[in-house]
Amino acid sequence: MFFNGLTFLFLSVDGKGTGIQIGETTVKIGDYKTTFSVKNSVKPSIDGRGTLTLAIQIFSSVRGKETGKAPDSRVIEDLAGDRAFEVTLKPKKGAPSTLTGEHHYSPASSKFQKAGETYKHLGLSFDASPFLTQAIAAAVK
Repeated sequence: MFFNGLTFLFLSVDGKGTGIQIGETTVKIGDYKTTFSVKNSVKPSIDGRGTLTLAIQIFSSVRGKETGKAPDSRVIEDLAGDRAFEVTLKPKKGAPSTLTGEHHYSPASSKFQKAGETYKHLGLSFDASPFLTQAIAAAVK
């Protein structure tokens, strides 16, 4: 399983925020391969040690082209459960702007999916503190 996409996060100074994730997930098992166009909502939080937790809710997952024969009927079924999972990412030593970790998708009481994750910071960050300072100053007046 491979996800190729982007995750846009908006974090406040308290380490909590909101975001979206868009891209394509590819599933390949033996000679079977399929792709999904995905759109997810994300609730991120970051702690003082730099661990980023993403609570991901699948908003849309549309199956694309399939090739080969699925090894098991479960592979071609839609995801069961609440279609939500969590990704926990930690800074990768020796790799600036890179976070690594795992995700687990567990509907009901059984583990359905477990995968490694690597996220790289590509940019688009800015310091919102000047805007917050102006907002606080305006509110105090």
